[in-house]
Amino acid sequence: MDYPRLTSLQCSFQSTRCHQRKSHVSLSLSLCFLVMPSSFNCCLFSRWRIIKIFGFVTLFWALYEQHASKWLQQADEMRLPDWLAYEQTSAVNAVLILILVPLFNNVIYPVLDKCGVRLQPLRRMLVGFVLTGLSFIVAGALDVVIGYSPTKSVSILWQLPQYVILGGAEVMVSITGLQFAYDESPSTMRGAVMGLWLMTTALGNLLVVVITLLPLPTWPGFEPFLYAGLMLIFSSVFFFVTRTYKYNN
Repeated sequence: MDYPRLTSLQCSFQSTRCHQRKSHVSLSLSLCFLVMPSSFNCCLFSRWRIIKIFGFVTLFWALYEQHASKWLQQADEMRLPDWLAYEQTSAVNAVLILILVPLFNNVIYPVLDKCGVRLQPLRRMLVGFVLTGLSFIVAGALDVVIGYSPTKSVSILWQLPQYVILGGAEVMVSITGLQFAYDESPSTMRGAVMGLWLMTTALGNLLVVVITLLPLPTWPGFEPFLYAGLMLIFSSVFFFVTRTYKYNN
C-alpha cells in the first residue's frame, strides 16, 4: 500500500532536482551571454576588417590569372623563336618571382626604409594594385600594336615589360597580403581567414568569366584597358578605405 506514495515522493524529489538543474543551466547561459559578447564582437570586428580588404584582392587575382590565359593568346599572335612554344611563355612569371622576391626584400624595401619611406602592408598592396593596372595598360598598348601590324611580326620580347611589372605587383600584393591576413586575424580564426584568402583567387577567376560573357567591343586592346581602368578605380577606393586602418601591432 505504501509503494504508490513512495513513488510519488521520489517523483517530486526528482522534479525538484531537475528544476534546480535547469535553473543552474539557465543562469550559466545567461552569465555566458553577459561575459562573451565583448570578445566575440571583437573577433567578429577583426575578421570583418580583414574580409573587406579581401574584396579588393579579388580583382587583383582576376587580372593576375590572365597571364596564363589572355596573355598566352597574345603570345600566340607574336613572333617566337623556333625553340619556344607560346604555351611556355607564362613560365617567365615563375622565373621573375624567384628574382623579384629577394630583390624586394633585400634591396628595394631596405633602400626605401633608409630614405624614410616606410611602406606599411596596406600601402605595399596599394602600390601592387597600381602596378597591376599599369601592366594591363602595357598589355593593352601591345595589343594595339599587334592589331595594326603584319601577322606575327611583333617580337615576343615586347611581352617582357608587362610580365616584370605584374611580377612586382604579385610580390607586393600576394606575399604582403598573405602575411597581413595572418598577422591581423585573431589567433583562433587564422585558419578560417587563410581559407577566405584562398577563396579570393576563385572569386577572381569567376569575375573574369562574368566579364568575358559580356558583349564587349572587340577593338584591339579594349579588354586589357577595361581591366586596367577597373583596377585603378578599385585602387582609389582601397586608398580611402584603408587610410585610417589601425594595425594590431
